[in-house]
Amino acid sequence: MRIALYETKEFAQAHVTFRQQDKKVSEESVMVSRLPPVTTAASPNGLAQIPSVVTPGESIEIAILDPSHTPNDGHWTVAGVEAAQDGANGIRVTLPKDLAPGAPLSVSYVDAWGERLLDALSADDVVVHEPTQSDAEPRITACSQYGFRGDSLCVCGNFPEASRKGLMIDGRPAEVSSASQHVVNVRVTDAIALGAHSISGDASSGFRPTDIASTNVVALRASIDANALMRGQSTMLRLAIEAATQPMPIAIINRTPHIVSIQGGNYRQVDAPADVNNPLELRVDARSPGNFLIDTKTPGRPCPCMETADRLSTASQSTPVFVPARVLATIAAGTPAAAMTAAQAIAVANGLAVVDVTPLPLTNEALITFAILDGIGAIAKAAALAGLPNVTLSQPDFVYDTTQAPSSSPSLAYGSAMIGADAAHTIARGDGVRIAVIDAGIDTGHVRLKNRVVDYSDVTGTGWTPDAHGTLVAGVIAADAGDGEAPTGVAPGANIVAIKSCVADSPTLAAAHCWSSTLARGIDAASRKNVRVMNLSVGGPNDRLLAKMVAAATAHGITLVSAAGNDGPSGKPSYPAAMDHVLAVTAVDATGQLYPRATQGSFIALAAPGVDILSTGPGGRAQLFSGTSAATAFASGAVALLLQRSNLSPAELRNLLTSTAKHLGRPGPDPQFGAGLIDVCHAIVKASGQQTRCP
Repeated sequence: MRIALYETKEFAQAHVTFRQQDKKVSEESVMVSRLPPVTTAASPNGLAQIPSVVTPGESIEIAILDPSHTPNDGHWTVAGVEAAQDGANGIRVTLPKDLAPGAPLSVSYVDAWGERLLDALSADDVVVHEPTQSDAEPRITACSQYGFRGDSLCVCGNFPEASRKGLMIDGRPAEVSSASQHVVNVRVTDAIALGAHSISGDASSGFRPTDIASTNVVALRASIDANALMRGQSTMLRLAIEAATQPMPIAIINRTPHIVSIQGGNYRQVDAPADVNNPLELRVDARSPGNFLIDTKTPGRPCPCMETADRLSTASQSTPVFVPARVLATIAAGTPAAAMTAAQAIAVANGLAVVDVTPLPLTNEALITFAILDGIGAIAKAAALAGLPNVTLSQPDFVYDTTQAPSSSPSLAYGSAMIGADAAHTIARGDGVRIAVIDAGIDTGHVRLKNRVVDYSDVTGTGWTPDAHGTLVAGVIAADAGDGEAPTGVAPGANIVAIKSCVADSPTLAAAHCWSSTLARGIDAASRKNVRVMNLSVGGPNDRLLAKMVAAATAHGITLVSAAGNDGPSGKPSYPAAMDHVLAVTAVDATGQLYPRATQGSFIALAAPGVDILSTGPGGRAQLFSGTSAATAFASGAVALLLQRSNLSPAELRNLLTSTAKHLGRPGPDPQFGAGLIDVCHAIVKASGQQTRCP
């Protein structure tokens, strides 16, 4: 038997009396030992290493990075399947055959006391790839360009289970930490020499002599006078990457801004020189004496194995992608206690466990997230819940993508001028108009955004993060004028309300995943912050919960702007863009040509710049991105300019923008460009009667 004692003072023993039906049956003195505080991690990072590409139905190996935080007496669950122990510090699991390509790879760990220490809706940097014809022959095709001492590097190819232990570094057996059919992660030990190394396969495991890849082992060097900072004195942080052949990015995160401050901001991404003898130096100022925490990370390049796993967005998958073993339901709102009681009653009667209960004042309901315990699929379970008298809606928790796509090369900062926003700034800058960016996190400390982000909150439960996609979108909408590379936003006087509803795939890539549950919570949260515009640069399948939230927000006079999607001419309509009341925006380049990857259809309302757009990136940087996400941000900024000079309803704004748009295709609405390119300058003149010189 284990006994947990909470909020106790320091003592070595406790006297415990056991009673049954008010009679004492036992009396014991027990030793008391302190356990580490229980915190729930929203990401496997630091706890587990998972191969970056997995396929449905295959058996994968996962390395447990910190066994002290996840002891062997608990259990791991991956994609709804309980994993088996595999050696001292590893687990093995066979993924479900019906796991949809593009689905999130959910990972959780529950200890023996029932504490959920890890609950990640989606493992970062993991792609569920389309199943391929399995090749029995082992192959090595590529590996990470760099490997850091004490870390691991990924090797790409084809790896039947029997061949995974046959990898070698410089002809000596490599230590495999995690593996799947297409990716094996091998350890880079502290003893390995810095510099170039070869990755090959043992012939006895079936590898060919030509299967050789090369990597470079490097080491991050960081130094700081910790004693000086703890005494309240300023000092220098010195960073360098030893054995690097070119400057490499380092992310610097100050976790204790109340104790110390870092030159240039509490979150920065800087390039460390390749020469370890010429380190990068940043001043760290002490605000007060005390303990501090500064993280230094090297984002580097993503594993090259992911580059071969390109896929359609969740909007165009043949089967809607949703979180396995999870179902959502809404019930009529009551008190929080009453909603929890109702949720528990539904769970007990239907083989479920309550994960979360969130009030949705926008629709006067409560949203319940259930975990499915009895093995019934999410679609069947949702159908069963729909028949309950107190359930107003039930469905799986569908997956959405931020609509990001690759860029080619930088172009001039053409976007604002192309839609007439630059000319319109003489009479409107969006002053005071509140725009909700319902997206991944935003770098609120960015010099071009810190005066524009007036409110921010996280509805994912993963904590606030300065992510690329959200920061890029916010910069297009409202970046302040500055000396940096990125141009001024479309509405530089607007106020950004940042609602983190998506979880980024990585700190530097402009890609993220969201869910029906988090988007619903995000729309509801934004509606209570007096926003007039909601920017939703996301896309996924048709969704009744999201449609209900969109309709309710529109009824409150909020204009919703969403991305058409990046799945090309044959892509399916992307939601929420294809929903009623939503302004769907597609992307064009500087010459007015349609972005080749833009989804087409009759739901498209307008076109806006969206190819090679330069905007604000995390860490004070300028970053390039392309896609209908960028075009949506231009449209949201244009709506803000109009709302500064008018009090139009969402329907009136739509009619004004479509009636003043510049035709790019044939006259009249068409499935490529909608009504045409936004012309916000002429729209403002028409709505307000104020005159300015429009292009």
